[in-house]
Amino acid sequence: MIYSIQKAMNILDILSNEKNHPVPLIEIAEKTGYPKPTCSHILETLCHDGYVKKVSHSKGYTLG
Repeated sequence: MIYSIQKAMNILDILSNEKNHPVPLIEIAEKTGYPKPTCSHILETLCHDGYVKKVSHSKGYTLG
């Protein structure tokens, strides 16, 4: 099993449950149980590849 892919999928699952509402980084970290830096790095990669969109620093992320 590739754990980094599993972590990314868990983050995408959280965002898909909140389709119309941005999810802040702190909430993603709390729901996954992953450290904020881990979530941030994964989200940065997902944003770069167009799977996720950063709405703003305070509001958080949505699906891309």
